[in-house]
Amino acid sequence: AEANSVAKKISGRMDVNNALVIWGARVNDEFEGYLRVMLLITGIKSPQIFGKDISPVQSFNNKNISNKKIGLSNDIFNIGELAFD
Repeated sequence: AEANSVAKKISGRMDVNNALVIWGARVNDEFEGYLRVMLLITGIKSPQIFGKDISPVQSFNNKNISNKKIGLSNDIFNIGELAFD
């Protein structure tokens, strides 16, 4: 139910007439009440996309992932609360 809620919120913020939204969920007992969301978007035309001047890719392992519980924000473009420490 929670994964479906995330997919609906994201789809609601996009032009779904021209967008293909594919999502999936996987149960992992290690999460114990947490929901991890990964969003892949392609073919988006937006002034918020930086173009060729992109920072190098960062690699994260489980030590870098915060297990802090957060609420689901209605503003999917303002996800500062998800920043890694």
